Amino acid sequence: MTKRVVCINDRGIDPRIASQPSEGCIYTVRATVFNGVTLGLAPKKGYLLEEVRNPEIDHPSGLGTFEPNFSIERFAVQPDPKVEYSTHREVVEA
Repeated sequence: MTKRVVCINDRGIDPRIASQPSEGCIYTVRATVFNGVTLGLAPKKGYLLEEVRNPEIDHPSGLGTFEPNFSIERFAVQPDPKVEYSTHREVVEA
């Protein structure tokens, strides 16, 4: 199943990254990656997006190169338009 997300925060992205997501736009996730592992930090998830591709850059650790990705905290999951969602909750009295 294809995961679609909407960008909810495009502020503060490293300006050296050529192609960036824009707030309010919908994107397709092509991969979820873990950041910070090689630097000894707590891993954080990031998305690689179909619509936003960048050339690889040098990794801060000096251990090669990587394609820049974007924190999952910058996105909200876009509901599938083919699925009917309901916010109705039934209250049952005991």
